[in-house]
Amino acid sequence: MMTSSQNRDRFQAAVSIVLLIVFFVASIIFGWLGWQASLQQQTKWREANRLTYLGLETKFLAADFNGWQTAYAFDVIRGVSGATDDEAFSRRHFLDSSQNFALELEQIRSHLTQESELERWSHVHEDFQYYMDVDQQVISAYRTGDEQAIQRANELVLGREIDLFTQISHSTEELIALVLNLSNQTLKDAEVSANVTYRLMLLCGGCILFLLNFAVSRANRFVTYQRKLLHKIGKIAHTDGLTGIANRRVWDDELPKLIEQAALKEKPLTVVILDLDYFKKFNDSKGHQAGDVLLRTTAQAWNDQLRSGDLLARYGGEEFGMVLPKCSPENAFKIVERLRDWVPEQQTFSAGIAQWDGQEKPEETVARADEALYRAKAKGRNRSEFAKEYTDGEPEEAVVAVASPSAGPEFPA
Repeated sequence: MMTSSQNRDRFQAAVSIVLLIVFFVASIIFGWLGWQASLQQQTKWREANRLTYLGLETKFLAADFNGWQTAYAFDVIRGVSGATDDEAFSRRHFLDSSQNFALELEQIRSHLTQESELERWSHVHEDFQYYMDVDQQVISAYRTGDEQAIQRANELVLGREIDLFTQISHSTEELIALVLNLSNQTLKDAEVSANVTYRLMLLCGGCILFLLNFAVSRANRFVTYQRKLLHKIGKIAHTDGLTGIANRRVWDDELPKLIEQAALKEKPLTVVILDLDYFKKFNDSKGHQAGDVLLRTTAQAWNDQLRSGDLLARYGGEEFGMVLPKCSPENAFKIVERLRDWVPEQQTFSAGIAQWDGQEKPEETVARADEALYRAKAKGRNRSEFAKEYTDGEPEEAVVAVASPSAGPEFPA
């Protein structure tokens, strides 16, 4: 006959065995669930990486497509013999780049599931298909040899095709932003899976805990790498690829913000539009590579001379824009004149200076600065002009600032 003490010992032993079995089974279950979560996490990481790559590749292919279209269109308009043949150098590369761009769009399509995403993709795809149809009409017109048809084709190349490609560029930028947002969201989902994996593995205990914790640590390191990669991609999206300074998108985003800050702080803000003089002649004489070097060197040198709160952006082509918070037009003029010493190759530039009047829209201030720039060019270049509205009724000569004539333009008109 068993005593109460023996019964208690047997009960405790049974409980211990049950607990061991439960813990063992739970370890297996939690380990299996953690492994499944880890596989899901890795799948999402790969998807995020693929989306990131697609975004970058699409941006590069769009730029390549644009470049070859410009090259072959220029050959055709100049009347280069055989330029309209599909096997002509520029035309062949244009067709190849368009095919690569179309294939990349299809790759992006396979990653989209939401109706809004597919709709944005359709905008790019339809614009691209329409553009290629117009291009085929243009080429067919050139090949007829009819002067009136060629004239209409020239008008399409210089008008409709440019507008269409601008539309494609804008819709492609929106699609790339969508892809990068999807990549970022996928990365966040991967982080959630990583957290689930971590909690499940904690329940496995012992050696399993040590091994899987190591795996999660490596996973978190990979997440950090992806974040840095996305940060770099964001920087690329907001940086002009040639000059390395802010691009037009940053200008359009930041100018209203800087004007709003100027209004809140009741401080002056001046906008300057600068344009390198005779840049086309410089390109024609020394080559486009030398022109690229001139733009890049000038932009970097100017950017180094500005204050930390100032904004310098490539406005378009050889044109740049500056926003100078807490700066009057007179001080802006002094800054602009200092920048003349930093333009290499003895090149010059013209500038238009406009102060925000405290009420107008950002684009109106830019328009006044742009108008002042055109006056500066009309009066001989290598000079700076204040916007007319800033004269407040003063004669125009009282606010015209002319640069030092010590370094005249290398390519006179």
